Amino acid sequence: MQIAEDAFRKYTFLFPQRDDVQFEMVAESISPLEKKKSEWEVHHCDVGGVMISGKKAKLEIKDQGEWLLSQGDAFYIVAEVRHRLVNLSEEPIQLISVYYPPRY
Repeated sequence: MQIAEDAFRKYTFLFPQRDDVQFEMVAESISPLEKKKSEWEVHHCDVGGVMISGKKAKLEIKDQGEWLLSQGDAFYIVAEVRHRLVNLSEEPIQLISVYYPPRY
Protein backbone atom coordinates (compact mmCIF):
# COMPACT_ATOMS: atom_id res chain seq x y z
CA MET A 1 0.00 0.00 0.00
CA GLN A 2 1.14 3.49 -0.81
CA ILE A 3 0.88 6.32 1.73
CA ALA A 4 0.79 10.09 1.15
CA GLU A 5 0.49 12.69 3.89
CA ASP A 6 0.84 16.33 4.80
CA ALA A 7 0.48 18.25 8.08
CA PHE A 8 -3.29 17.64 8.27
CA ARG A 9 -4.16 14.50 6.31
CA LYS A 10 -2.84 11.01 5.76
CA TYR A 11 -3.96 8.90 2.79
CA THR A 12 -3.41 5.15 2.56
CA PHE A 13 -4.18 3.85 -0.94
CA LEU A 14 -5.74 0.44 -0.33
CA PHE A 15 -5.40 -1.00 -3.85
CA PRO A 16 -2.38 -0.67 -6.12
CA GLN A 17 -3.01 0.92 -9.50
CA ARG A 18 -4.24 -1.84 -11.83
CA ASP A 19 -6.03 -1.90 -15.17
CA ASP A 20 -8.62 -4.39 -13.90
CA VAL A 21 -9.70 -2.26 -10.88
CA GLN A 22 -12.10 0.49 -11.96
CA PHE A 23 -12.15 2.47 -8.71
CA GLU A 24 -9.73 3.83 -6.13
CA MET A 25 -10.17 3.16 -2.39
CA VAL A 26 -8.42 5.30 0.20
CA ALA A 27 -8.25 5.25 4.01
CA GLU A 28 -8.04 8.88 5.16
CA SER A 29 -7.13 10.39 8.51
CA ILE A 30 -7.98 14.07 9.00
CA SER A 31 -6.40 16.01 11.86
CA PRO A 32 -8.49 18.29 14.10
CA LEU A 33 -5.94 21.02 13.36
CA GLU A 34 -7.15 21.20 9.75
CA LYS A 35 -10.39 22.99 10.69
CA LYS A 36 -8.41 26.23 10.82
CA LYS A 37 -7.22 25.76 7.23
CA SER A 38 -9.85 23.60 5.49
CA GLU A 39 -10.02 24.61 1.83
CA TRP A 40 -12.54 23.93 -0.92
CA GLU A 41 -11.64 21.15 -3.33
CA VAL A 42 -12.94 19.67 -6.57
CA HIS A 43 -12.45 16.12 -7.84
CA HIS A 44 -12.85 15.06 -11.46
CA CYS A 45 -14.57 11.87 -10.30
CA ASP A 46 -17.44 10.84 -8.04
CA VAL A 47 -16.51 10.26 -4.38
CA GLY A 48 -18.40 8.18 -1.86
CA GLY A 49 -17.36 7.03 1.56
CA VAL A 50 -18.04 6.41 5.21
CA MET A 51 -16.70 7.95 8.40
CA ILE A 52 -15.34 4.97 10.33
CA SER A 53 -14.21 6.80 13.48
CA GLY A 54 -14.39 10.22 15.04
CA LYS A 55 -17.08 12.24 16.72
CA LYS A 56 -18.10 15.00 14.33
CA ALA A 57 -17.29 16.42 10.91
CA LYS A 58 -19.02 18.85 8.58
CA LEU A 59 -19.41 18.17 4.86
CA GLU A 60 -20.06 21.34 2.87
CA ILE A 61 -21.09 21.17 -0.78
CA LYS A 62 -20.97 24.56 -2.49
CA ASP A 63 -24.44 25.97 -3.23
CA GLN A 64 -26.12 22.78 -1.94
CA GLY A 65 -25.75 22.86 1.83
CA GLU A 66 -23.88 21.32 4.73
CA TRP A 67 -24.32 18.14 6.74
CA LEU A 68 -22.92 16.94 10.06
CA LEU A 69 -21.30 13.51 9.93
CA SER A 70 -20.35 11.15 12.73
CA GLN A 71 -19.07 7.59 12.94
CA GLY A 72 -21.00 5.33 10.58
CA ASP A 73 -22.38 8.10 8.35
CA ALA A 74 -21.90 7.80 4.59
CA PHE A 75 -21.44 10.58 2.03
CA TYR A 76 -21.51 11.01 -1.74
CA ILE A 77 -20.07 13.88 -3.80
CA VAL A 78 -20.67 14.22 -7.54
CA ALA A 79 -17.69 14.93 -9.81
CA GLU A 80 -16.76 18.58 -10.44
CA VAL A 81 -18.60 19.91 -7.35
CA ARG A 82 -16.76 22.22 -4.91
CA HIS A 83 -16.77 20.73 -1.43
CA ARG A 84 -14.86 20.43 1.82
CA LEU A 85 -14.93 18.14 4.82
CA VAL A 86 -14.03 19.78 8.13
CA ASN A 87 -13.10 17.81 11.25
CA LEU A 88 -15.03 19.39 14.13
CA SER A 89 -13.66 16.99 16.77
CA GLU A 90 -10.63 17.30 19.00
CA GLU A 91 -9.28 13.99 17.66
CA PRO A 92 -8.54 12.73 14.14
CA ILE A 93 -11.39 11.36 12.05
CA GLN A 94 -11.00 8.28 9.88
CA LEU A 95 -12.73 7.81 6.53
CA ILE A 96 -12.83 5.20 3.81
CA SER A 97 -13.40 6.93 0.46
CA VAL A 98 -14.00 5.43 -2.97
CA TYR A 99 -13.23 7.39 -6.15
CA TYR A 100 -14.82 6.46 -9.49
CA PRO A 101 -13.21 6.47 -11.90
CA PRO A 102 -9.86 6.29 -10.15
CA ARG A 103 -7.79 9.48 -10.14
CA TYR A 104 -4.53 7.79 -11.14
